[in-house]
Amino acid sequence: MSKALSFMVIGAIGAATAILYMQYKDDIRYRMHQIKQAGMETINKVKATME
Repeated sequence: MSKALSFMVIGAIGAATAILYMQYKDDIRYRMHQIKQAGMETINKVKATME
């Protein structure tokens, strides 16, 4: 019984995650782009100081 309950909870969490992702997809993409840009700027600064 506990195994079935744990699978149901995992399924509910997965469904909730999918719904939230679908609602905030554009915002998530924009924030990920910002994080990648900040990371690339940091990498470029480190490269510039090493040269």
